[in-house]
Amino acid sequence: MSSPVIPNLVVIGAQKAGSTFLAEAIGLHPQVWMYPTEHPYFEDPDYETIPEASFLKLFERGRGREIVGFKRPSYLPSRVAPDRIANDLPGVKAIAVLRDPVDRAVSAYYHMMRAGMLPIRPSSEAFRDYLDGEYDDRYAGQRTAIDWGFYADDLDRWATVVGRENMLVVTFDRLTKDPEQAMGGVCEFLGIDPGRVVLPRTDRKPMASVKNLTRLRYMERARRLAMTRTHDRMRSNFRGYPGARKVLGLIDRVDRYTLAKVWTARDAKPSKELLGELAERYRSDVDRLGSEWGLDVSGWLRQGG
Repeated sequence: MSSPVIPNLVVIGAQKAGSTFLAEAIGLHPQVWMYPTEHPYFEDPDYETIPEASFLKLFERGRGREIVGFKRPSYLPSRVAPDRIANDLPGVKAIAVLRDPVDRAVSAYYHMMRAGMLPIRPSSEAFRDYLDGEYDDRYAGQRTAIDWGFYADDLDRWATVVGRENMLVVTFDRLTKDPEQAMGGVCEFLGIDPGRVVLPRTDRKPMASVKNLTRLRYMERARRLAMTRTHDRMRSNFRGYPGARKVLGLIDRVDRYTLAKVWTARDAKPSKELLGELAERYRSDVDRLGSEWGLDVSGWLRQGG
């Protein structure tokens, strides 16, 4: 019996920062095989309930490739995943793509409303409450909408266990403005041929945020036909009947190709003052990204004027 294929790459986030595009671009390289969807194996309760052999079996199709990997944006802020991944996947490389935390917070807010993780309400009201420390305890995700934008400590946690030399941090700005150059750096980090990069299509954004509240209400209710949520609303699972995945696919197609053309109005952005207040929350953390990780964050945190 052949030994299992051990992944040697994980894209750890950040959420709503381009990790889907990055993972897809890496996976299109002929020397790489990426697991096609996210996997929560290193989170609770999965780490205790899913056999390791079952997890590793997912990567069998990557046998023979130089790089075999997976992605999960919630691994970046996780308190448990870094140690588990470092212990179970020795020598693993970790890539993070980071976005201006204010932009990321607003994008994540709409993304999480669509998934039923947050109550559907205007962003200006919600972020005012969040900044004032007012939360609805039924929705654990309310805190993550803002908290997951404090990147510096999360990066340090990962560097401590996997080694700084095994980490690459890319900014959303660089990835979107010059993806070829960004992917060249990724290839150099992974030790694969930069001349064989294939970029994903840019005419579609599968994880783009929906900002029409009526459309979001439809999506949140319709998705209940195919999905159930945990009590804290932080995770969703497919219902047990055959065809649940197909039902979700149909719902998403109706939304993308029909509802998106009907409900076009967008929720008003939070005020400049509110965005400025949020920017100040992040400022010291962003400064650390520049000084400690050498990132160009000069264009970040300008939403407040």
